[in-house]
Amino acid sequence: MMPDSLSRLIRGLIDYAGLYPPAQLEMAGAVKEFSEIRQGPHSWMVSRFVVPVARLEEFAAQAAQHGQDVQWRLALVGTAADASSTALQTVEADLTAVDEFHHKYQSLATPECYEVRLPEPCFGTEWAKVADALSCSVAKMDLFVEAPFGDLSAGAVEAIVSTAASAGIACKIRTGGLNAAAFPSVESVATFVGACAKARCRFKATAGLHHPVRSYHESVRTQMHGFFNLFVAAVLAFSNRIENERLKEVIAEEDPSAFQFDGTRLAWRGIDATADEISTAREYALGFGSCSIAEPIEDLTALGYLPMSIV
Repeated sequence: MMPDSLSRLIRGLIDYAGLYPPAQLEMAGAVKEFSEIRQGPHSWMVSRFVVPVARLEEFAAQAAQHGQDVQWRLALVGTAADASSTALQTVEADLTAVDEFHHKYQSLATPECYEVRLPEPCFGTEWAKVADALSCSVAKMDLFVEAPFGDLSAGAVEAIVSTAASAGIACKIRTGGLNAAAFPSVESVATFVGACAKARCRFKATAGLHHPVRSYHESVRTQMHGFFNLFVAAVLAFSNRIENERLKEVIAEEDPSAFQFDGTRLAWRGIDATADEISTAREYALGFGSCSIAEPIEDLTALGYLPMSIV
């Protein structure tokens, strides 16, 4: 049986992003796979179906073929703004499309969050206008802004996270991609987690978190970050159990046995957090997008946390 502390850590942790690389399924295939996941034994680990705003009508046509007994929970990816001068118009156009979809397909799907990548200058003079636009959607969604956190100084990361949190908006960090250059450094990820904990800013991650524990993978020719690493670090940071400097050690950890879970707490190398602290931290450390559900399940099974019989 899975320890309660681990169950609390990973329940609803994954937003299914099968439309995105490296899986990059067609809409019909991704909708079918997520429909099967929702009916399977690991549905408790999964939250939302990730879909671009620009493909909502295509999604609706496919989702309607799989019945409407249970509403589809959606994480909507906005159109990336290439320049701060066009960000406001981009966000407004996206949210108009979302509101039209919400009105038309209320019985089929619920848009639960909207995520948009913004260039760094948007968090300066243009921020008030962008934040106002984000908060004006009829569909009541969690709002996430993605900045190039892996490329910014610690001061810039803290400033953006604090700015977003003060407006009630969450942040999104990109934790990988298709090649080594797409993976942010251990220091960058630790800085982001520490900044979110300091500002009490909710966050999610996307890309590259296919495995529980950080490890080298030839497919990308670098170490891939682990979702245990990221979310255990977040639990310890939000629970004030660890100094920011040591967050880097948690993010960099490559020994699965360093992460311990039992019925009442989790621990990393002697630093622990209670089950209640895990649940509280998860209200801020919301989850991650992944194009694969199978890989996390396979690794959790190999580590002995899931039974072989249901994989």
